[in-house]
Amino acid sequence: MVKFTVKINGMAMGMFFILMLTNGIIYAQSARQQEFNKLLSSYPEVELPFDDLLSLKSQTIIDAKPLNVLLFGYQDERAKHYVKDTLYRITSYGKVSEEPFEFTAVKRVQGKGVWYDTAFNINVYALGKIEFGNDHVGLITRVVDFMTDYIDIYLFEKSTGKLKSLINAFEATHARNGYPEEGYEEIYNTTRILANQQIEWHQERYNVTTDRLFDVSPDGYFRVIDQKIEGEFEY
Repeated sequence: MVKFTVKINGMAMGMFFILMLTNGIIYAQSARQQEFNKLLSSYPEVELPFDDLLSLKSQTIIDAKPLNVLLFGYQDERAKHYVKDTLYRITSYGKVSEEPFEFTAVKRVQGKGVWYDTAFNINVYALGKIEFGNDHVGLITRVVDFMTDYIDIYLFEKSTGKLKSLINAFEATHARNGYPEEGYEEIYNTTRILANQQIEWHQERYNVTTDRLFDVSPDGYFRVIDQKIEGEFEY
């Protein structure tokens, strides 16, 4: 039997792993860019200013799965925003449910209540996009869930598909769970976008009223440039 001994240079092995890692990063960035470009094409242009996000009537429904992949599968870090000169991680967003919400409802049959199993389809709407300049675009996305209706403005770097920042622009609970057409029980967040692209955000929650004015920082993050808080927290 003939034995062969192969000696691998440590530096060569190190370079091999670096090359593999680099190729993997390049592939992930390319996939992220492709997924972002597909998503971007679904959003119509919107004209500023507008006072009511619900007035955006786009009925373009997008698939929750690729949106979740873009927001969480291809991003190196969570979205951030500035408060004064400090950059904070944003935790107030998560994956959109990709499956219908199953629940039990009741209907009247010959004067009697009959319970039956049904499902609520969670819809994601591409409401519009805002070009913020300096290679950044905001995607206004609405999710009509079983209990809540909310609109987020995701701020992306166009050339890379990197998620930089977001604003939870609208949030409300349905008057009747599973039946959004019956209106809202309570509205928490509302938002206006001004002609100069600044964003006025208003929240009423737990007896506290908060008003913030946002713009986009030169490095591509939403930035709180003014804030007013009134009331005492009650839960």
